[in-house]
Amino acid sequence: MSLVNIIILLAFVQKIKGQIESPCPKYFVFEPNKSEDDRWYGIISLSSTRDLKGINLYLEFDKSIIQLGNWLGAVKSDSANTKFTIKSNKEMKANTVYKAEIYVVYDPYYDLKPPRLIKIKLNDKEICPHYEEEKIVQTITNNNNYRPLLDININVPKCGIPIATPVALITEGQRTQPGQFPWHGALYRKDGDTDVYICGGTLIDKQHIVTAAHCATKQNFQLPRDPKEMVVILGKHGLWVSGKFEQSFSVIKVSVHENFNRTSFYNDIAILKLNKPIEYSNYVRPICLWEDSISLDTVINKVGISVGWGRDHKGHSTTDLLMQANMPVIDTLDCIYSYPEFYSLYTNKEINFCAGYGNGTSVCLGDSGGGLIFPKSGSSGANSVWQLRGIVSNTVSKGDSCDSNKYVIFTDTTKYLGWIAKTIKTP
Repeated sequence: MSLVNIIILLAFVQKIKGQIESPCPKYFVFEPNKSEDDRWYGIISLSSTRDLKGINLYLEFDKSIIQLGNWLGAVKSDSANTKFTIKSNKEMKANTVYKAEIYVVYDPYYDLKPPRLIKIKLNDKEICPHYEEEKIVQTITNNNNYRPLLDININVPKCGIPIATPVALITEGQRTQPGQFPWHGALYRKDGDTDVYICGGTLIDKQHIVTAAHCATKQNFQLPRDPKEMVVILGKHGLWVSGKFEQSFSVIKVSVHENFNRTSFYNDIAILKLNKPIEYSNYVRPICLWEDSISLDTVINKVGISVGWGRDHKGHSTTDLLMQANMPVIDTLDCIYSYPEFYSLYTNKEINFCAGYGNGTSVCLGDSGGGLIFPKSGSSGANSVWQLRGIVSNTVSKGDSCDSNKYVIFTDTTKYLGWIAKTIKTP
């Protein structure tokens, strides 16, 4: 069996003590200068005395992390996001060093102490801690009284980063995993001592939910709902059970767009202000608002993801677990031509758009208010940073349900970024 030498340079910063630790100093050391607010970086240098066909790198951490990014190969993790395997078909020539960059994303608000790497295996051979000699503590200093080189801003964690990567309202959709969509919330109205589920919504900052205007109104959409009659639960996975990661909120303000049209569903957008800020965790965190081009043409035919607990293909009024479905954006004219009697009345390229396959995979009753999300430009796969583009507005009805073979109309959030910013700032 060939002797494989590995040197791993990992960036690791701890604000509280200003120190970093190397559990296996013979095989890797820490490098703080590349770290950011909520992540540390590393360069993996691999070499072998003979040719290797394929790389299998196993990394284990002492606590759950949000994301393991790399440019080496595909990443798989366990359900707790503590154990990761990176697989690559890259071949390594003997006595040639191959370098690969990785980074670890964590939540500095939820985890004041950053996650620590505790085990490394290369092609099933344990590198660390099997060969650990001693623990070396390095103090990272600068010219400012030995403060850490990096100050972690624990009050402003990154948006759009879930602990589990999304892979593909929902009819013929697929089940999600806890923490996969930490910005999606369940909206309820109080009915005596009972909370009745009505819609979905999306967390956009520490205290605001964006949803559809028709979810935040009553009496044929004429009047905003009384905030006192609304409840929002975040971190929910099963609709009918209370999960240990859930956070429940009352609503102190309902802001419905002033030009919401109750007939055409134009300007179908509203913002709910929660009674208190959320506690950032692996299961509750905001989505990013749209930062790419606002032109609708840039997302035509691109596939986004929508989630919800709404009516499924079996006719159940709601699903038990949160479901997800892939939905491509459709050109507005193509959408209108597919069913002009309906879409010509409800679509307007300046404020909304159509999405879906028209094949049974769709959103339905109960999914209103939920989001349609896409990865930011420059991010993809396990390294995706997600941003909100659409809000589920309406679709073609079929009896007392929806027609899952028709396209869904989404409010285009990019056309309301100014309104959102103004509404959030208004007391």
